[in-house]
Amino acid sequence: MQKIVQQNQTNLLPNQNKMSETYRFKFSVEFSELLNNFAKIHQYDERKDFKEEWKKWCETNIEIIEKERNEHEEKGYNGDIMKKMYNSVRYYYRNKSINKKEPVKRKEYIHIGKDILQNMDEFIKENEAMKPSIGFDMYYNINRTRHNSREEEENYKSLLKKTYKNRCYNISKRVNAK
Repeated sequence: MQKIVQQNQTNLLPNQNKMSETYRFKFSVEFSELLNNFAKIHQYDERKDFKEEWKKWCETNIEIIEKERNEHEEKGYNGDIMKKMYNSVRYYYRNKSINKKEPVKRKEYIHIGKDILQNMDEFIKENEAMKPSIGFDMYYNINRTRHNSREEEENYKSLLKKTYKNRCYNISKRVNAK
């Protein structure tokens, strides 16, 4: 028995040691378009009306459904294709948005100088027992810089505050790890 297993393993290529399983079975592009069209036409139907129209649609498109079922079975799908189609139409395609969202524009990253970071780290290490919120207020009052406008100063303070709290967390994490 072991010889047979060894012989079978030697005939396999390195990538064939494991059978690749398909965990997600997708509908073909053409069939997906048909489902999407049906869903958009009946998007605002009541549940009963939607189900009745779905039955009619399935009866008129029986050939295409059978073709899709056969393709899925060949790929190894052994679930109920009708249920899969209904759930896709009712809960995915019907609620799918037509409009594409534009990506959110990210804020420009503002660098903080190494000298400020080193100064901040030293202050944090000297005042480890202090809460980060109180420690930041002390640090900011000691190292305050003048800015042209109040808005600019608030933005800079916010940036420093995030950096200070992040560095407090990282330093305490390193100390606790040792």
